[in-house]
Amino acid sequence: MNKIILIRHVTPVVSNTPCSYLEAKQRLVEYNNTETLNFAEINLLGVNQDNLDIDTIYSSSLTRAIKTADYLFPKKKIVTTDKLVEFNLDIFPIPILNLSFKNWLFVSRVLWLIGINKSQNNLRQEKQRVANFIQENLNKNCIIVTHGFVLNEIQSHLIKNGFNITIAKKQGCFSITILERKT
Repeated sequence: MNKIILIRHVTPVVSNTPCSYLEAKQRLVEYNNTETLNFAEINLLGVNQDNLDIDTIYSSSLTRAIKTADYLFPKKKIVTTDKLVEFNLDIFPIPILNLSFKNWLFVSRVLWLIGINKSQNNLRQEKQRVANFIQENLNKNCIIVTHGFVLNEIQSHLIKNGFNITIAKKQGCFSITILERKT
């Protein structure tokens, strides 16, 4: 049996009050670097550590993913990689608006998806980066701690390759999805 466990990081604690574009850009820096995370989500979900007994653990290189992995696996070696960082998260400049931070992320992401909010990589390139990573690890039992868009892409790729979801739980941002494939 081939088993891959997908874990989304816990919620970063960053102000969500309405703010300007410039303040949202600063909050994005905080969001990407904060070590203040809502680890209570893990306890509220009731994580069964027996399901997580795999030695190969990968994490996105963003702080919220690393800290989540460290919290869950304090005695295991965690391999961090930029191949698992979230898809583009640049805040789109709209100087006249005041939005909550979550809404800035949403608007900026939608504009990126339709090609208006330009970044270093487009959607196709980001999907290819993730596909390359999972293809390299398709036949390994492993745990992957990363971000929502990346996890959705990995899950789709795994299902297309014969994996089935056996467990899926979510609390706040934090989620665990276990996929298995008969070998």
